[in-house]
Order: sequence, then C-alpha cells, then structure tokens
Amino acid sequence: MRQKYNKTDIIDKGVQLFRTKGYHNTGVDDILKSCGIPSGSFYNFFKNKEGFAVQALELYNQRYHDLLDQLLHNESLTPLQRIKSLFTGNVEMLVKGDCSEGCLLNSMTSEVAALNMTIGATAAEHYQRNAEKLAEAIKDGQDLGEIRTDFTSIELAFYLMDGMAGATVRMQAGKTEKPLKLFIKTAFEFLKPQ
Repeated sequence: MRQKYNKTDIIDKGVQLFRTKGYHNTGVDDILKSCGIPSGSFYNFFKNKEGFAVQALELYNQRYHDLLDQLLHNESLTPLQRIKSLFTGNVEMLVKGDCSEGCLLNSMTSEVAALNMTIGATAAEHYQRNAEKLAEAIKDGQDLGEIRTDFTSIELAFYLMDGMAGATVRMQAGKTEKPLKLFIKTAFEFLKPQ
C-alpha cells in the first residue's frame, strides 16, 4: 500500500529549511530528504519550488495572522501593551532559534521578491495585511493617548515592522539578540506621545 503524505507537514519542514538556509540554498531535494518523501509525492502537491514557496508563505502567514488576531485583540491589555507583547514574543521566538532563524516573510522578501514576481507579490500582499492588522491596534492606542499621533497608524505599523525586519537581519548576521533588544527599547520609546 502506498504511503500518504501530509501536505502541511511537508510545508512545515520546508519552511524550517527556508528560515535557516534561505530560499536559494534550499533545493527540492533538501525538502524531500527532510520529509523522507519521494519526488513524485512532492510534485503531487506542488508544481515546482516556486509553487511550494508561495504555499509555504500562505500557510506561514495564515498562522501569523491568527497570532496577530489573538494578541492584538487581548482585551486584558491596553493597545500599546498588546503591540509590545507581539514584538517581544517575536523576539523570544527568534532568540529561541539560536539567533539563526529569521521570519519566513522577511527572508523571502529580502532574498527572492525582487527576482521572482510571484513570490514577491505574495510576500507584499502579506506584509500589507500584517501592517493593516497592526495599524488597527496602533490606532486604538492613539485614540487612548498612549501612542503618538503625529504619524498615521499605518506609518507607525510599517516603522515597527521594517525596524523588526532590519534588527532580525542583524541578529542573524551577528548571531546575537542585541539588535532585537535595542529595537524593542528604541521603538517603544519612539511610540510614546510627543
């Protein structure tokens, strides 16, 4: 009897490879070996590596959107506390990965998006959606007077996301959490009303 393979399990293992080795340094053969599957089973689910990457981004970001919804709608915290818990949680996750794993969305954006329009468009769409969700919480904080109002909520959302992305790259380059800690310290000081 033929073994059935779980598409989500394949994507999860591929995401892990992309986050540690990068898109260009991860081949389909690496994914096959990691999953212990034959190539035919891979191609039953995915047209090619690009198709796999797009589906990986979709699943990864669906999970991240679920996390955003959970954290950014936690009524037991103020909007600013919710936002800070999101970013400090991201920092903890990155540090737990020995400062070598990045965010899949950031990795794909910096490594592949300019060279591959399909992956680039998928990454840009998710980056925008993440920013819009974050901007809602920022707007709530602005309305309560705990976040500065001289920038729009979407501008501040992109400021936080772009700063986190840059700090993550520096973390990976130096294998140290210091850039992430500095980002948290300075970014949340910057958000305070002026």
